[in-house]
Amino acid sequence: MAGFVKTRWYCTTHHSRGCRASLYTIEDQIVSCKTEHNHESVAMPSRDLNTYSQPYFFSTTSKGSRFLIIDGYKYHLHKSGTGTVTPTSKLRWRCSKFRTGCKAIAHTVLDEIITVRSGHNHPPA
Repeated sequence: MAGFVKTRWYCTTHHSRGCRASLYTIEDQIVSCKTEHNHESVAMPSRDLNTYSQPYFFSTTSKGSRFLIIDGYKYHLHKSGTGTVTPTSKLRWRCSKFRTGCKAIAHTVLDEIITVRSGHNHPPA
């Protein structure tokens, strides 16, 4: 299989906490899989576009910066996946209260929410 790209996939919710569940793919085919997680199953939000059910909208600050409101919580643009923002970029938004320890983030593509990791440590504004 020389010349093919081997990709490692890992547990998205608990990898940073030591979960060793992972799999490897070559050309979109699974070649190795370790399925033992060290935690209970976690319900993940839908990854299908246009299926996020909570109310959300975009707005602009008085200085022209965009922000995102999801279910009453305000998110600021943190970064794009590539470092350069284009109309089709996957964008990472983080809660405006991140400096007080809030870890909530959201990802959008074409202004559609694709993932949300809530877990706010404060009530909505």
